[in-house]
Amino acid sequence: MAINKRQHYVPQLYLRLFSDDKKTVTVFSLKDNKIVSENASIARQCYKNYFYSTNPEIEKMISDVESAAKPIIDKILKSKIKPSRKTEDYYRLLIFVLYQSARTLFAADQLNEGIDKLGKMILKKVIEFEKPKGIKIDDVDKVTMKYDKPAIQNLQAVTEVFPLLFDLNCKIVVNATKCEFITSDNPVVNYNKYYFKDYFNYCGFANKGLIIIFPLSPKVCLFFYDSNMYKIGGKKLHTTIHCYNENDITELNILQYLNANQVIFTKSMKNKYINFIVSKAIKYKSMDKSIVKEQKVVVKDMGEQSVIRYTRPKCKYEICISFLKIRKNISTKYLAQALVRDPYLVSLHKEFLKKVDEEKYKNSDWYVFLNDKRAGK
Repeated sequence: MAINKRQHYVPQLYLRLFSDDKKTVTVFSLKDNKIVSENASIARQCYKNYFYSTNPEIEKMISDVESAAKPIIDKILKSKIKPSRKTEDYYRLLIFVLYQSARTLFAADQLNEGIDKLGKMILKKVIEFEKPKGIKIDDVDKVTMKYDKPAIQNLQAVTEVFPLLFDLNCKIVVNATKCEFITSDNPVVNYNKYYFKDYFNYCGFANKGLIIIFPLSPKVCLFFYDSNMYKIGGKKLHTTIHCYNENDITELNILQYLNANQVIFTKSMKNKYINFIVSKAIKYKSMDKSIVKEQKVVVKDMGEQSVIRYTRPKCKYEICISFLKIRKNISTKYLAQALVRDPYLVSLHKEFLKKVDEEKYKNSDWYVFLNDKRAGK
């Protein structure tokens, strides 16, 4: 099998959805703060040579995910209806979105930045405690710790957590305004409106209050969300939302800008509009991709202890969208439980991953594992 040298971390089939001729796209550079091309070749966007691997099987796996999702996305754009939950098409769409969140250059850099910061902090602690001869704490900053192919690590990680997303509801938002959805080189946005005022970033795939936003075209956007905490659109869980409020679209575009790494893509929005978004949001854009901090915590029977916390930066922009509401009557039991939507599902998932490590199951055997549990095996 021939090895594809140019490996895209945002698929061409996706960027074509933001193009008139399916060959070119308008590119806004965050660094230059302007549109740098109105007819940039899609084939030349969002790729690096051998970004994933020189192993052709990796590229084939990613290509298979894209090929499986394409007809589903095409059907959504035509019908404005999403696949029913617990169907094969729904799971194929979900894993496409999940993979897209993990496969970008931003996600790769985020992982390596976190590994570097975490590794250095731990190593400095070791040197400070053991005082080895010939090594100074400052020497640690002269090296860089990283994965050679971080995108592979990210894809493996999201493959393992895939079952934790099955309980999220999904709705289609149809943009009925003159304004368009923009997208970027890091297009899948994880957000948590309920815990916005909390200090920490609760955007893990199992967290309560999680929202995943993914524009499919200038006029259609996917919303995955915790239906125990939010009401999106009408009371029915599976209805399509038609949005006539330009402010709502702009709010979602602000999140897209804040999530972007280097560039924004648009079908026909101009500099004036994108600069308006930048002016509203730039002060909220984090310069860090990962945060590693030492914190003091009080542990029962042990007193005050130092803990190293590794997390992703929290989005500090609070969106205000007319069709997204926090439910007024959230179950007190749901709020009182741990910060995950389904503690039992999380415990089951940990048990499953342990058995995967023991080679009793493969990562794709989640439902086999569940059936075996029901049968008492």
